[in-house]
Amino acid sequence: MDMQGLAKKIQTLEDIEAIKQLKYEYALRCDRAINEKDPEPFFEVFTEDAIWDVGAFGRYEGKTAIRAVAFEVLSKQIKFTYHFFTNPLLEVNGDEATGKWYLWAVYTMADGQDMVLVGYEDEKYRKVDGKWLIAECALGADSFAPLKEGWNGPIEG
Repeated sequence: MDMQGLAKKIQTLEDIEAIKQLKYEYALRCDRAINEKDPEPFFEVFTEDAIWDVGAFGRYEGKTAIRAVAFEVLSKQIKFTYHFFTNPLLEVNGDEATGKWYLWAVYTMADGQDMVLVGYEDEKYRKVDGKWLIAECALGADSFAPLKEGWNGPIEG
């Protein structure tokens, strides 16, 4: 392999790692938005024209719509959540990329019902000013079911 090919391969690996870190930030910031009532950092992971399609929880187009509506709606429906993303399939093509992640998430709904979501997220990413951001995120929920004996929200203390 020549130096140019090696440099391209290294850049691709660095981009994949940066997208994995972006997804970690997405999960962390989404959970904090609900659990700590602090949604503002969440919006930093999206492009200005992002699409955030979270199935039954709504579809929002553009960072402004995500900011204006998403967490106003979600914070009334959900009082506690944690998201776990695994098994990434990532493809990078220059300053654009696609990804698919398995998702396991737990929720305590506003009525106190504990729920478990099993599914996936399909995503598109774009590098903006040298930083990877989410351009499109679509949730596919294979199961969203009550947990019969749950954790009932965060542990106090």
